[in-house]
Amino acid sequence: MKPDQDVDSVIDLFYTNDGSPPVPGTPSTIPYTKPFKPAQAGSLNIEGLAIGNVTDSGGGIYQVSSPVASTTFTVACVAPTPSTGSTVTILNSVEAKVAGTVDPGGCETKFWFAWGSSKTALNQTSPATPGVLPAGTSALPVDSILENLDSSTVYYFQLVASNSAGTAKGEIESFKSR
Repeated sequence: MKPDQDVDSVIDLFYTNDGSPPVPGTPSTIPYTKPFKPAQAGSLNIEGLAIGNVTDSGGGIYQVSSPVASTTFTVACVAPTPSTGSTVTILNSVEAKVAGTVDPGGCETKFWFAWGSSKTALNQTSPATPGVLPAGTSALPVDSILENLDSSTVYYFQLVASNSAGTAKGEIESFKSR
């Protein structure tokens, strides 16, 4: 289960009836907000909306002009889907290797592991500089080494991934150091 991926996302569309380029906030531009549950980047069917020329204006806002009889909407990318792995490799008394997978959601995605000795305070990150995955829609394996562990301590970790469509967190897992 991926808790941050189980909620609907929202696409904000703007369109005009006169064929002029839509500009959010102007009288001739009509806002249309439609919830959807993205599976992956690609075509998305939004029922009951005629879509013509679509322009990505950034920040998850897509502009629509010259409506035509079509309900297919192309999404460049969606929020990534991280899955924290439950297998941990204890490397030595002060290091452990954690792993997981990330579906980048169709665009370049950064990833890191948040971790700490409290499930509610995952205040350290590894790697120090987030890793980068290329655009794609298939889950890719990722890993990182947690360092400076105290002996016989329970640690919690969670895979986090972020791209231009959003940030998502995997499950929180745990292990006990040597």
